[in-house]
Amino acid sequence: MFDVVILNDHRYVIPKKTDWYIDQVLLEDQLLQTDLEEKGLRVMKKDWADKNFDWRQIHPRSKKES
Repeated sequence: MFDVVILNDHRYVIPKKTDWYIDQVLLEDQLLQTDLEEKGLRVMKKDWADKNFDWRQIHPRSKKES
């Protein structure tokens, strides 16, 4: 189960080629993921258009947390 899913376009999840812009996107995603993990959250990065992703893998917020 995950607490947070970082969603991005498929071009930036596992790119085959990079340029300065893709490198920047990857850096920002990594900085965010690292910071969240340091706070004890379970994080993954995913293509926002992935039709096969099982959203039940995401930890639901309890009513007390909302």
